[in-house]
Amino acid sequence: MNIILIPAYKPNIQTIKLIKSLNSLINCKILIVNNGCSTIYLKYFEELKKYDHTNIITKKFNNGKGAGIKFGLKYLKKNYSKINNIIFADCDGQHTKDDIDKFVDEFKLSKDDFNFYIGKRQFSLKNPKKNYFGNKIFNFLIKLFHNIEIDDCLCGLRAINYKYIDLLININANEFDYEVISLIKLKQAKIKFKQILITATYLKDNKSNFKSFIDSFKLILSIFRKTVN
Repeated sequence: MNIILIPAYKPNIQTIKLIKSLNSLINCKILIVNNGCSTIYLKYFEELKKYDHTNIITKKFNNGKGAGIKFGLKYLKKNYSKINNIIFADCDGQHTKDDIDKFVDEFKLSKDDFNFYIGKRQFSLKNPKKNYFGNKIFNFLIKLFHNIEIDDCLCGLRAINYKYIDLLININANEFDYEVISLIKLKQAKIKFKQILITATYLKDNKSNFKSFIDSFKLILSIFRKTVN
Protein backbone atom coordinates (compact mmCIF):
# COMPACT_ATOMS: atom_id res chain seq x y z
CA MET A 1 0.00 0.00 0.00
CA ASN A 2 1.13 3.54 -0.80
CA ILE A 3 0.31 6.51 1.39
CA ILE A 4 -0.01 10.01 -0.06
CA LEU A 5 0.87 12.46 2.73
CA ILE A 6 -0.34 16.03 2.23
CA PRO A 7 0.43 18.75 4.79
CA ALA A 8 -2.37 21.28 4.35
CA TYR A 9 -2.03 24.87 5.50
CA LYS A 10 -4.71 27.26 4.22
CA PRO A 11 -6.33 24.78 1.81
CA ASN A 12 -8.58 26.00 -1.01
CA ILE A 13 -10.73 24.70 -3.84
CA GLN A 14 -7.61 23.34 -5.55
CA THR A 15 -7.11 21.03 -2.57
CA ILE A 16 -10.62 19.65 -3.05
CA LYS A 17 -10.02 19.09 -6.76
CA LEU A 18 -6.74 17.28 -6.07
CA ILE A 19 -8.19 14.87 -3.51
CA LYS A 20 -11.19 14.16 -5.72
CA SER A 21 -8.86 13.20 -8.58
CA LEU A 22 -6.59 11.07 -6.37
CA ASN A 23 -9.46 8.85 -5.24
CA SER A 24 -9.19 6.93 -8.51
CA LEU A 25 -5.68 5.72 -7.69
CA ILE A 26 -5.53 2.03 -6.86
CA ASN A 27 -3.84 0.78 -3.68
CA CYS A 28 -3.31 4.30 -2.34
CA LYS A 29 -4.59 5.97 0.79
CA ILE A 30 -4.43 9.67 1.54
CA LEU A 31 -3.43 11.23 4.85
CA ILE A 32 -4.07 14.97 5.09
CA VAL A 33 -2.57 16.97 7.94
CA ASN A 34 -4.55 20.03 9.00
CA ASN A 35 -1.37 21.91 9.77
CA GLY A 36 -2.68 24.29 12.41
CA CYS A 37 -5.24 26.07 10.22
CA SER A 38 -7.65 28.61 11.67
CA THR A 39 -11.36 27.81 11.85
CA ILE A 40 -12.17 29.63 8.60
CA TYR A 41 -10.59 26.70 6.73
CA LEU A 42 -12.64 24.00 8.46
CA LYS A 43 -15.18 24.00 5.61
CA TYR A 44 -12.51 22.62 3.29
CA PHE A 45 -11.55 19.83 5.66
CA GLU A 46 -15.23 18.95 6.16
CA GLU A 47 -15.55 18.61 2.38
CA LEU A 48 -12.39 16.49 2.19
CA LYS A 49 -13.83 14.02 4.71
CA LYS A 50 -16.41 12.98 2.12
CA TYR A 51 -13.86 11.25 -0.08
CA ASP A 52 -13.01 7.57 0.26
CA HIS A 53 -9.53 6.42 1.32
CA THR A 54 -8.91 9.84 2.90
CA ASN A 55 -8.01 10.42 6.53
CA ILE A 56 -7.58 13.85 8.13
CA ILE A 57 -5.59 14.53 11.28
CA THR A 58 -5.24 17.88 13.00
CA LYS A 59 -2.18 19.60 14.38
CA LYS A 60 -3.24 22.29 16.84
CA PHE A 61 -0.56 24.83 15.98
CA ASN A 62 1.30 25.68 12.82
CA ASN A 63 5.05 25.83 13.22
CA GLY A 64 6.09 25.06 9.67
CA LYS A 65 5.66 22.69 6.75
CA GLY A 66 8.35 20.35 8.04
CA ALA A 67 6.62 20.08 11.41
CA GLY A 68 3.39 19.17 9.62
CA ILE A 69 5.14 16.48 7.60
CA LYS A 70 6.74 14.97 10.70
CA PHE A 71 3.40 15.06 12.53
CA GLY A 72 1.93 13.01 9.69
CA LEU A 73 4.85 10.59 9.61
CA LYS A 74 4.59 9.92 13.34
CA TYR A 75 0.87 9.24 12.93
CA LEU A 76 1.57 6.81 10.10
CA LYS A 77 4.13 4.93 12.15
CA LYS A 78 1.74 4.59 15.08
CA ASN A 79 -1.53 3.88 13.29
CA TYR A 80 -0.86 2.26 9.92
CA SER A 81 0.55 -1.10 8.96
CA LYS A 82 1.69 -2.70 5.71
CA ILE A 83 2.84 0.59 4.17
CA ASN A 84 5.23 0.17 1.27
CA ASN A 85 5.92 3.75 0.19
CA ILE A 86 5.11 7.32 1.19
CA ILE A 87 4.42 9.98 -1.44
CA PHE A 88 4.57 13.63 -0.37
CA ALA A 89 2.53 16.28 -2.19
CA ASP A 90 1.44 19.87 -1.63
CA CYS A 91 -2.17 20.91 -1.16
CA ASP A 92 -2.23 23.98 -3.43
CA GLY A 93 -2.88 22.28 -6.76
CA GLN A 94 0.71 22.54 -7.94
CA HIS A 95 0.99 18.75 -8.04
CA THR A 96 -1.48 16.99 -10.31
CA LYS A 97 -2.99 13.53 -10.20
CA ASP A 98 -1.09 12.58 -13.38
CA ASP A 99 2.24 13.56 -11.83
CA ILE A 100 1.53 11.71 -8.58
CA ASP A 101 0.51 8.69 -10.67
CA LYS A 102 4.03 8.69 -12.17
CA PHE A 103 5.45 8.09 -8.69
CA VAL A 104 3.01 5.24 -8.07
CA ASP A 105 4.04 3.64 -11.37
CA GLU A 106 7.73 4.11 -10.57
CA PHE A 107 7.40 2.11 -7.36
CA LYS A 108 5.66 -0.68 -9.29
CA LEU A 109 8.60 -0.88 -11.70
CA SER A 110 11.33 -0.40 -9.12
CA LYS A 111 13.58 -3.30 -8.17
CA ASP A 112 14.82 -1.47 -5.07
CA ASP A 113 17.67 0.20 -6.95
CA PHE A 114 16.20 3.54 -5.91
CA ASN A 115 14.50 4.30 -2.61
CA PHE A 116 13.86 8.01 -3.00
CA TYR A 117 12.14 9.86 -5.84
CA ILE A 118 11.79 13.58 -6.41
CA GLY A 119 9.98 15.59 -9.06
CA LYS A 120 11.83 17.51 -11.74
CA ARG A 121 9.53 20.30 -12.88
CA GLN A 122 9.46 21.40 -16.50
CA PHE A 123 9.73 25.17 -16.19
CA SER A 124 8.71 27.43 -19.07
CA LEU A 125 8.38 31.15 -19.79
CA LYS A 126 4.85 30.97 -18.36
CA ASN A 127 6.17 30.16 -14.89
CA PRO A 128 7.15 32.93 -12.41
CA LYS A 129 10.76 34.00 -13.06
CA LYS A 130 11.58 34.25 -9.35
CA ASN A 131 10.65 30.58 -8.90
CA TYR A 132 12.77 29.52 -11.87
CA PHE A 133 15.90 31.49 -10.95
CA GLY A 134 15.53 30.87 -7.21
CA ASN A 135 15.42 27.14 -7.83
CA LYS A 136 18.53 27.35 -10.02
CA ILE A 137 20.44 29.06 -7.22
CA PHE A 138 19.45 26.50 -4.60
CA ASN A 139 20.31 23.62 -6.94
CA PHE A 140 23.75 25.14 -7.50
CA LEU A 141 24.39 25.62 -3.78
CA ILE A 142 23.33 22.13 -2.74
CA LYS A 143 25.59 20.67 -5.42
CA LEU A 144 28.50 22.90 -4.37
CA PHE A 145 28.28 22.24 -0.63
CA HIS A 146 26.90 18.69 -0.51
CA ASN A 147 27.66 17.19 -3.92
CA ILE A 148 23.98 16.47 -4.56
CA GLU A 149 23.31 16.33 -8.30
CA ILE A 150 19.70 17.36 -8.52
CA ASP A 151 17.71 19.62 -10.83
CA ASP A 152 14.84 20.61 -8.56
CA CYS A 153 15.79 20.47 -4.89
CA LEU A 154 12.77 22.56 -3.85
CA CYS A 155 10.16 20.31 -5.44
CA GLY A 156 7.65 19.17 -2.82
CA LEU A 157 6.48 16.17 -4.83
CA ARG A 158 8.69 13.32 -3.65
CA ALA A 159 8.45 9.76 -2.40
CA ILE A 160 10.40 7.33 -0.26
CA ASN A 161 10.35 3.72 0.83
CA TYR A 162 8.63 3.34 4.20
CA LYS A 163 11.69 1.74 5.79
CA TYR A 164 13.31 5.20 5.99
CA ILE A 165 10.47 6.80 7.95
CA ASP A 166 12.55 7.19 11.13
CA LEU A 167 15.24 9.08 9.26
CA LEU A 168 12.64 11.63 8.14
CA ILE A 169 10.96 11.86 11.54
CA ASN A 170 14.26 12.63 13.27
CA ILE A 171 15.29 15.55 11.04
CA ASN A 172 15.84 18.63 13.19
CA ALA A 173 13.96 21.15 11.04
CA ASN A 174 10.37 22.34 11.05
CA GLU A 175 9.89 24.85 8.26
CA PHE A 176 10.54 24.87 4.50
CA ASP A 177 14.20 24.03 5.24
CA TYR A 178 13.01 20.54 6.24
CA GLU A 179 12.82 19.49 2.58
CA VAL A 180 16.35 20.68 1.76
CA ILE A 181 17.85 19.16 4.91
CA SER A 182 16.07 15.87 4.19
CA LEU A 183 17.96 15.67 0.86
CA ILE A 184 21.26 16.17 2.68
CA LYS A 185 20.40 13.51 5.27
CA LEU A 186 19.34 11.04 2.58
CA LYS A 187 22.59 11.64 0.69
CA GLN A 188 24.58 11.07 3.89
CA ALA A 189 22.71 7.79 4.39
CA LYS A 190 23.74 6.78 0.83
CA ILE A 191 20.15 6.43 -0.32
CA LYS A 192 19.84 6.46 -4.11
CA PHE A 193 17.91 9.33 -5.69
CA LYS A 194 15.89 9.26 -8.89
CA GLN A 195 14.27 12.29 -10.54
CA ILE A 196 10.88 12.05 -12.24
CA LEU A 197 9.86 14.58 -14.87
CA ILE A 198 6.65 16.41 -13.92
CA THR A 199 4.79 19.55 -14.93
CA ALA A 200 5.35 22.95 -13.29
CA THR A 201 1.88 24.17 -12.38
CA TYR A 202 1.43 27.68 -10.99
CA LEU A 203 -2.10 28.98 -10.57
CA LYS A 204 -2.62 32.74 -10.86
CA ASP A 205 -4.95 32.96 -7.88
CA ASN A 206 -2.81 30.77 -5.64
CA LYS A 207 -0.97 32.39 -2.72
CA SER A 208 2.15 30.61 -1.55
CA ASN A 209 2.91 30.24 2.16
CA PHE A 210 6.61 30.58 1.30
CA LYS A 211 7.94 33.92 2.59
CA SER A 212 10.41 34.87 -0.13
CA PHE A 213 13.13 36.62 1.88
CA ILE A 214 12.93 34.97 5.30
CA ASP A 215 12.43 31.41 4.08
CA SER A 216 15.04 31.78 1.32
CA PHE A 217 17.56 32.99 3.91
CA LYS A 218 16.82 29.99 6.14
CA LEU A 219 17.21 27.62 3.17
CA ILE A 220 20.58 29.09 2.29
CA LEU A 221 21.75 28.76 5.90
CA SER A 222 20.68 25.11 5.98
CA ILE A 223 22.67 24.39 2.79
CA PHE A 224 25.78 26.20 4.06
CA ARG A 225 25.93 23.94 7.09
CA LYS A 226 28.36 21.11 6.34
CA THR A 227 26.63 18.78 8.75
CA VAL A 228 22.98 18.61 9.74
CA ASN A 229 21.17 17.05 12.68
